[in-house]
Amino acid sequence: MRQALAYLSTALLLGLILWWAKPSVILESLQSAELGVLGLALLLTPVVIALKIWRWLILARTVDPDFSVPDAARSYLVGLALATVTPLAAGEAMRGMFVKGGSRAQLTGKTILDKFIDLASLSLFAGVGLLFIDHAQQRAVGALLCSVFVAFVF
Repeated sequence: MRQALAYLSTALLLGLILWWAKPSVILESLQSAELGVLGLALLLTPVVIALKIWRWLILARTVDPDFSVPDAARSYLVGLALATVTPLAAGEAMRGMFVKGGSRAQLTGKTILDKFIDLASLSLFAGVGLLFIDHAQQRAVGALLCSVFVAFVF
C-alpha cells in the first residue's frame, strides 16, 4: 500500500510539474535543441554521477573503512535530491545522515570537504576557460579562479 501511494504521489507531482511548465513550451525547446549536445549530456550525466559517488566513497572510507558502494550511492543520491529542493543546496550536507552507523557527524564534515573539492574543480575549469577569452578582464578573472584552485590544493 505504501509503495502504491509513493508511485501515485510521484505521478501526480510529475503531472503537476509538467502542467505548470507548459508541455508545449518544453516540446518546442526540445525541438530547437542540438541533438548531439543533448545526447552527449545524457551520456555524460550518469558518468559524472558515478564519479562523484566514487569520490564520496573514498572520502567516507577515511571515516568508516567498511563504507560500501551501495551506502555511498544511497547517501549521495539522497543528498543530491535534497540539494535540489533546499536553499543553497543545504540538503547535500545531510548526506551523512543517511548512512548506518555512528559516524554521521564526521561524514557530514566530509560532505563539506567534498563541496570544497567541487568548488576548486569548478574554479580550475572556469579559470582555464576564461584564459582563452580575448578580453583582459575575463583573463584576469580566469587567472584569479586558477589561483583559487592552486591555493586550495596547496
